[in-house]
Amino acid sequence: MILHHFKLILLLRWQLTRNQLKKDSGHGAVIAGIITILALGIAAGSFAGGLAVGAFVLNDASPQTILWMWLGFTVVFLFVWLIGLVTHLQRSESIDLQQLMHLPIPLGRIFVFNFVASHLTLSLIISVPAMIGLTGGMALSRGAMMLLQLPLALGMIFMVSAWTYCLRGWFATTMTHPRKRRSFIVMLALFCMLLIPLTEFHFRNHSPLGNMPSLAARVEALQELPLAGKFIPPLWLPIGARSLAKHDPWPAVMGTFGVVLIGGLGLMRAYRSTLKFQRGETGGRASTRGRVCAEQGITSTAPQTHAGFLELRIPILPEESCAVALAEFRSMLRAPEIKIMFGMLVLILMIFVESRSAMGSTKMLEAMQLFRIPSALIFMAILLIPLVGNQFGFDRDGFRCLVLSPVERRWILFGKNLAFAPFLISINLFCVTVMSLGFRLPVLTALAGLFQSVSMVAILFICGNLFSILFPFRVSSGAVKPTKRPMKMMLAQFFCLFAVQFAMAPLVLPALVEFLLRSCTTAPLPINFLLSAVLAALMSYIYWLTLQPLGSLLEQREIRILSEVTTEVE
Repeated sequence: MILHHFKLILLLRWQLTRNQLKKDSGHGAVIAGIITILALGIAAGSFAGGLAVGAFVLNDASPQTILWMWLGFTVVFLFVWLIGLVTHLQRSESIDLQQLMHLPIPLGRIFVFNFVASHLTLSLIISVPAMIGLTGGMALSRGAMMLLQLPLALGMIFMVSAWTYCLRGWFATTMTHPRKRRSFIVMLALFCMLLIPLTEFHFRNHSPLGNMPSLAARVEALQELPLAGKFIPPLWLPIGARSLAKHDPWPAVMGTFGVVLIGGLGLMRAYRSTLKFQRGETGGRASTRGRVCAEQGITSTAPQTHAGFLELRIPILPEESCAVALAEFRSMLRAPEIKIMFGMLVLILMIFVESRSAMGSTKMLEAMQLFRIPSALIFMAILLIPLVGNQFGFDRDGFRCLVLSPVERRWILFGKNLAFAPFLISINLFCVTVMSLGFRLPVLTALAGLFQSVSMVAILFICGNLFSILFPFRVSSGAVKPTKRPMKMMLAQFFCLFAVQFAMAPLVLPALVEFLLRSCTTAPLPINFLLSAVLAALMSYIYWLTLQPLGSLLEQREIRILSEVTTEVE
């Protein structure tokens, strides 16, 4: 019966996968086949590499060397796993349990299937074969007792993945309030982005080169690590490897029992929380409390927001564009994507401080300073294009109001751009100010950077409008991660990132012209400033000219865009 149920679950998942691949007219199946072949090749390579290292490199290594080797492997695995956790914070179920609640199938088996399917990631494709190969090689070279390292390694992976699955489930069930969920995403993302630069900055300031501890002191500090590792479950893996190298199997056996027990507790907790969530016992997405209140006619007592802000009008702008801009701006103030965008500024500032301290006394050519602000603006445009290039994806069902409205489509695009303008202008001003003060750029170079930022905004709006019309995709409410997209759409959006870099090439031309003229003459000519001003006026005029044709293109594709941004992919 158990095998029969698992067979049905596999057939269901296979049929869902086939339906998704058919939507791409066969292209998705080809790309999926290539990715599968590459994954199998990576797994085979990691297995062969681990087998060779265990058989020929660690055949006569000391127990302490084996400990440090497994410790390094564990640290790298946990670091890569943490990156994957931050990237995919919300749990993504392969099969929705809520759709199967009425069927006579034990939900625990579907839960196990979802647990296994959700962890078919690149880190496990590399790590598991490498661990198997490394253990097999050490068993061939050092004895069969080293095979006890394999269940310990797999148990450690099971423990980490189980509690990761529990954490993602807790996030999906507990953080159901939109404000709390968005704040949690932003704070966690900013913390992870700033953790590494802050750590490096701390050690660089508190451990200068002249006060670095001696090699003997560092080795002595590392010798104490196994003692602390007895209380840290992931470090039981290297400690067990060292004990097996000393022909002592009990630490590895006890470590295996411990990690499997801890992982089992995490999986049981995740299963209980998932069942409560799907039964509506946590007040989350599956809760029936909202439906009961709606059926009983109970109205919400939440305070109504004032509409005075949405009624503001700017005399020199069309009324339609003002209405779209104010509504979009109001929603963007509460969007986590904007908070993350500003958080990236702090990260860029940290990188700027670190890069300047790393240069030390290296003196760059004065003429090369002309390219600092344009290069920073191009980098900012690459970071912003996923947001600006999907202006309708965040509307979701609200895009129907724009489709049904009798407003000219160019004014809709203009209003969308006006909503983004305050954020982009503030970001560019901050970037130009930091670059000018940090690198002590000349006044004319800083003023030229202001004009270059205007050109950057105009080019970004042109590209963003075009990409929003051609390649729209739906973004889940309150989440940064987009929903599932066809493979062709993902490739097209990946191509857009490179297209933006070429579109931003004119920003470098004024600095390049002045750089070339300085090599020919010593007379100070403000070529960069003048050409940047001309370029800003030219790109602003080109942007205004593109509103009409892009508005016509939007009118032709608005039904297709509506289908893309309102349809939830299975």
